[in-house]
Order: sequence, then structure tokens, then C-alpha cells
Amino acid sequence: MDTGRGPRPPRGPAACTLPAAAREALLACVLAASATAAATATAAATAAPTRPVAQAPASAPAAAPASSGDPAVSPAVASAAAPAPPPSPSPSPPVGAAAASVSSAGLDLLETEEPRAFGYHVGDRVERRFRLRVPAPWRLDPDSLPGTGRRGRSLELREARWDPPGPFDGDVHRLTLRYQVFAAPPQVQVLELPPVRLRFDAAGREHTLRLDAWPLAVGPLAPPEAPERTGLGAWRPPARAPLQDTSAIEARLVLWGTLAALAIAWLAVVYGVAPRWAARRLPFGRAWPALRGLPDAPPAEAERQACRALHAALNATAGEAVFAQGLDRFLARMPRYAPQRGALQAFFARSDQLFYGSADAAGPGNGRALRQLARALRDLERGAA
Repeated sequence: MDTGRGPRPPRGPAACTLPAAAREALLACVLAASATAAATATAAATAAPTRPVAQAPASAPAAAPASSGDPAVSPAVASAAAPAPPPSPSPSPPVGAAAASVSSAGLDLLETEEPRAFGYHVGDRVERRFRLRVPAPWRLDPDSLPGTGRRGRSLELREARWDPPGPFDGDVHRLTLRYQVFAAPPQVQVLELPPVRLRFDAAGREHTLRLDAWPLAVGPLAPPEAPERTGLGAWRPPARAPLQDTSAIEARLVLWGTLAALAIAWLAVVYGVAPRWAARRLPFGRAWPALRGLPDAPPAEAERQACRALHAALNATAGEAVFAQGLDRFLARMPRYAPQRGALQAFFARSDQLFYGSADAAGPGNGRALRQLARALRDLERGAA
């Protein structure tokens, strides 16, 4: 139907018809841009050594500008026909990231068991455990393990043990580090377990794995000053020792003391009192006081008195009168006096001179010999008693 508006312009895909040369140039530019983007993405994904990826130059010739008078060229097609800007190089990953470098070599830190970071005092022991995957052919350099010994004035590494994999662990190794705290600060102090760098070698290659430091809060054993309250400030007096029941001990002491006193008394009676008492009652013991004070050269009468006392003791001991002729019979009955046989014979001879001879024939007396005989007979009598 004729509306009087004239013919309409064509719509749809037929409206974007380009010359053959223009279409070929546009297709070449699109393919070059796609290849460049794919190369850049591949370089970034493989984490190769960080260096900017060179952009491939467009090898296709630039598309010829379309005639402005051609109504079939739309603005969208014209913008697509323009050469695409070169893509910017992707940023490289940080070189200091040890985890990325080690993981690329197959080494990996699987698990870390760290101790608590607080509540320690002097003398406490701390242990760190690590589980690492070390595939073949990588091997740990033993020199990279930390050596035991002091770590400053506050810590000491007591043991650094590298355990090989167990039968069911595969390529998982274990590292155990044991420390001991030697710091006794007056206030809470934060120490640091030092970091560890483990070095692994494989066919001329080398990788380093870093185990980070770990903090420890060490507190004092006691506050520097005690709180000012009853029982906590000044020194307390020494506590009295608890009283114990000593009645049983006292009873035993009394018993043993009584027995000891009785034993001592018995010994005193047997070896002290009894001999003295018996000596005074025995014949020679009664005669000894009369002869003890006799001088060495006594007068004749004093010597006669001493001889009478000694004769009386001999008669009382024998139970009969003893003369010189009966001396042997007396000694046979009383053998304990036999050691004084010679002295007794001399005594009887002197007694005969004093009592039955003349004074001139008797001569001077010998009081010393009489005293010695009386003492010897008394001692023999006391020993026999």
C-alpha cells in the first residue's frame, strides 16, 4: 500500500555489507588480538620467572577507511575495525614468597603444632612440632638444622630432632624442637622462639623453607612486692612446731633409767660397799687400824701391841691359836695366804724375840715390815671374801 513516504532502508544483516578487502583486514586484527591475550594469560598461569611478556605485533595490514558516503557501514563495525590497544603485561608474583617457590618444587609445610603463647615461668619446657612433605629426590641438609644450646640469656634449645617418615607416612617428615625457658623477669616479658630456615638439596638444586618465629609470654614467679594486707606484707614469725605425745617415750626413759640405777647400785654394793663393810668385820680388817699408824722404828711396847693384834687376827681366821709350828697346817687350810709364807715365818720369829726373849736380843723393831704384812693379809682376806 502506498503511503506516500517513499521506500524504506533495508534492515537486518544485509545492512552491514562491507567490501571484501575491509572484511579480511578486520578479521586479521581480531585474530592477532586474541592470540596476544592467550599468550599473556598462559605466561601468568604457569608462574614462570617474572619478566614482562613481549606483545606480539599485529602482522595484518590496517583496514582501509571506509567511505563516509557508504551508508552500510555502521558505527559499531567502524569501532571494531580500529586496531585494538596492546594488552598491558600482567604483574609478576612476589619473589620473596618462599611458600610458592617451595611448593613448585614439591616441598610443603603440612602442619604446625605450636605451644600456647602465654603462661610460662622459668624452667618451663616448650615444644614445637612440624610436619613437612619432602618428596624424592629432595633431602634435608643436616647443617641447616638449628644446633642445641643457649639462644641468648632467656632460651635454650634442648633438642632438634628430624624424624624420617613412618611406614604409613609416605614422604611426610617430622621436625621437633624442644626449648627451655631460663628467663625470670620481674614483669611479664614476651620472648620469641627464633625462626628456622631448612635447606633442601636435589641434583644440584637448592630450596629453602622458612619456619616463622613464635612468641612466648613469660611471667615472674612472684610479684616484686607483696600486697599490703594482714598476713602478706611483713615477715611472719616462725610457726611453732606441733606438740607430740611423749608419754610413751617418757615411760621408757623412766624404766631404763630405773634399771640403770639399780645396776649401778648393785655394782657399787658388790665392789664398793660390801668389801669395805666386810673388811671391817673380818679379822685382818679389824687389825689393820692398829697397825696402820705404826712407825718404821717403833718402841718395843708399840711393836708388842701390833704383834698382839696380828696374832689375834691369825687366831680368829684359823679358828684356833696359831703358832710357828702350826703355820704349815694353817696355810694348808687357808691357801690364799700362802704367798705370805716367808713374811709370816719372819713375823713369828720376831714375835718370839719380843715376848719370850730379852729386850737386848730382840734389837730394834721393824714397823714397816709389820705394816706391809698386815696390808697384804687384809687384801688377801678381802679378795677371798
